[in-house]
Amino acid sequence: TLPQPVKLTLTGPMFRYDRPQAGRYRQFWQFDVEAIGDPGPAVDAEIIELGTRFYAEVGVTGVEVLLNSIGDPACRPAYLAELAGYYRSHAGALPSAELDRLERNVMRLLDSKDPAMAELNAAAPRITDRLCEACASHFDSVKAHLTALGVPFRVEPGLVRGLDYYTRTAFEYYVAGREGQQQALGGGGRYDGLVALLGGKPTPGIGFGLGLDRVAL
Repeated sequence: TLPQPVKLTLTGPMFRYDRPQAGRYRQFWQFDVEAIGDPGPAVDAEIIELGTRFYAEVGVTGVEVLLNSIGDPACRPAYLAELAGYYRSHAGALPSAELDRLERNVMRLLDSKDPAMAELNAAAPRITDRLCEACASHFDSVKAHLTALGVPFRVEPGLVRGLDYYTRTAFEYYVAGREGQQQALGGGGRYDGLVALLGGKPTPGIGFGLGLDRVAL
């Protein structure tokens, strides 16, 4: 309800329910930045650049942005149907855990860390080739803004989000050459569907969460 865009930040301890793993603690510290109310691509680049500048200023070198677009409710349903058809045609090659994901959340197969999935995922249909005109234009503009800002990025088709309220821009930060399930320093994306899902009026938003424990490690 405030004049938009509303720009917010928080830093503090958070807690996770799932089993702790290497670099993933039961209690962890996070730095969040959110911009709510601006649907344009420029704020996406602003948020992403802010994260890269944070890493540079705290002394983490060689940080690279992995970037993707996951479309929106106009173009994503047709893509999901195509993707599900692709994986079903290769069902015999899918590990059991991925077969379960296929029926629950097919997009998450793309970011599977199971080595058996590498070849299948490399040949899977890419959403960036199937974006509607509005999403493709938004993505092109985000990339152009990042290039103008001098932010190094790489388009990563396997970078997805499993929740429907995420739209368009998705990104993660890695130290170059150290990608993997436990290596992400932080990440974020555009969540244009979230406020309405929580009962508010449709409101665009984008933000990131950076793991401070991971940065310290």
